[in-house]
Amino acid sequence: MAQAGHDVTVLVHSRDYVDTKHVWELTGLQANIIQCDSYLETPFSNASFDFVWNHLAFEHYQDPTHLVHEMSRVSRDVVMNLTLAPYNPGFVIHYLTHCLQHKFWDHGYIRN
Repeated sequence: MAQAGHDVTVLVHSRDYVDTKHVWELTGLQANIIQCDSYLETPFSNASFDFVWNHLAFEHYQDPTHLVHEMSRVSRDVVMNLTLAPYNPGFVIHYLTHCLQHKFWDHGYIRN
């Protein structure tokens, strides 16, 4: 979207803020990067954006309904959710790797 000349606002959790700013600096593209640790209560007014989307946030909520409502509230037009597909081969391999290595599954609720 930034490459196409659109204004972009990135809402990012504090744990990822520095990395996100760094990546955007490397691209040379412009974005308004805002640190916010609750995607359920964002600092934006109703209908602030034409297009609202998330990538890999949906599955981290036991009940993502509130996330969808907040995304809908701040969107004038389009809401899009991009999430893991638990039945593709890459997901299954990644999940099994966590199990075999006794690593905590930190990628959210599989049913979402």
